Amino acid sequence: MGYLQHTKCYLVGPVEHDKAFGRDWREVAAEECKSMGVVPYNPLDRPTWMKHIEPYIPISVSRDEVLDRIENNDKESERYILAQEFVRHICSRYVHSSDFLLCYLPNAKTFGSTEEIVLAHQARKPIIMVCPDRIPSLWIYDLVKDQHVFKNIKEAFCYMHQINDGEVNLDVLKWIFIQDYPKLILESKYDW
Repeated sequence: MGYLQHTKCYLVGPVEHDKAFGRDWREVAAEECKSMGVVPYNPLDRPTWMKHIEPYIPISVSRDEVLDRIENNDKESERYILAQEFVRHICSRYVHSSDFLLCYLPNAKTFGSTEEIVLAHQARKPIIMVCPDRIPSLWIYDLVKDQHVFKNIKEAFCYMHQINDGEVNLDVLKWIFIQDYPKLILESKYDW
């Protein structure tokens, strides 16, 4: 049994400005999480009870398509607005109910992912960040400067496996949900 077993990981990253709508890396990450006993929260895997919003916010829809429909100012546009609010609420709940985040941020525009990172930062949740180029914004940098940032997803998976095997030091305040971890430390700023 690994230390990450039964934890929950939310998979954060761009959807609307990604060619594959964020599906490709999330599928690989979900399988890797499951191999460690981690429950992956993939925002693209909508539960069956959400199927009624598909006509309004399909997963593979562009921002412009949704905005064009909303700007029609008819009865149908109200449904698009409500559906978008609903999706934003669900993604925020994923952040709040997860134990940690695996975030893939290529150098692309992202607004939802930024909000999710802010929510996780405010809740002091661990964020495992993958930035293939560089951290895309100084705002993001400030939020994750004390977190682990990797150049590729493979390095992030390696780190997750090291956590799962109890091989790396973890900050007790961020990883508090892991019971009996052998290498929990208190951040140096709390070294009384």
